[in-house]
This record gives sequence, structure tokens and C-alpha cells, in this order.
Amino acid sequence: MADRSAKRGGRSPSARPDDPQAFVGSMEDVTDEMTGAAPDRRMRALWEATSDYVLVTDDERRLVYVNAAARDRLDLPVDLIGSRVLLEDLYAASSRPRLRALLSSAAEHGSDRADLVLGTPTGDEVPVSQVTVAHAPQTGSDDETGVPCFATVARDITV
Repeated sequence: MADRSAKRGGRSPSARPDDPQAFVGSMEDVTDEMTGAAPDRRMRALWEATSDYVLVTDDERRLVYVNAAARDRLDLPVDLIGSRVLLEDLYAASSRPRLRALLSSAAEHGSDRADLVLGTPTGDEVPVSQVTVAHAPQTGSDDETGVPCFATVARDITV
């Protein structure tokens, strides 16, 4: 039998070591939870370590994750997530029509790539080559609308 992990909730009814009833409570198998979290932590560590820009949205195209490289290069605040910033807001105005077409194509075909231009709050432009993947919202989340979320990996093509 495979090793399993358990989370225990309860108390010991007595402190006597000879007491046969040493635990009163419940046990919950959390092996699947624990093994599912490990790949997420490894993936996030990879995203944070890469020099490419990683952008992830919810089903309303709000940013839910921006890696350190993108935050640094685009001069974005660390608390950007939760501020309802849209993916489109990170792109230069000249690239927004192409971005919308890219997202539509990715939603239809699963992924697409394009050369676009990100913009900084100070007006600098950062040409990038990017791949965008459409994916379903996380199972069990409040976002189960059938509208895809997007994950983008973009590489600065000026360096």
C-alpha cells in the first residue's frame, strides 16, 4: 500500500501513557492535497526564476499572477494582483487589437503566439515574442463559467 498523509483533528482524553484510548477525534486523508501542491510550488519557483515574463489571468482577463521579471521590467507594484488590472492594461495601445485577436485565437485553438509590445507606466515600450495558452478555470473555483483563463510567457526581443 502506498504511503498516505493524514491530518488529525481531535484531542487526547488523558495524558496517561497506559490509556488504550489515546485519541478522540477524526483523521482526514490529505495525500492528494499535499501531492497536488508540490507541483504548483515547483512551477511557481520556475516562473519566478525565469527572465521571461509570465502573466496569468482569470476568466475576466484580470491578472492573477505576474512573475518577478515582468514586475521589474514593467515597473509594476508587488500588490498589483487583486487590484483588478486587466491583461490588456500591460500592453501598448498599438498592440491591443492584436492582443485581443491572439486571445480569441488561443481560446479557440488552445494556444497561439504573436509578437506584441508591452508598455510601462512611464511610456517605455518592450517588444516581446509571446505564447499564450487558454486553460479552463480551476475546478471548484468561483470562476467556472466556461470562459477560459490565459497563461502567457513573453520574451523581451530587444535583449
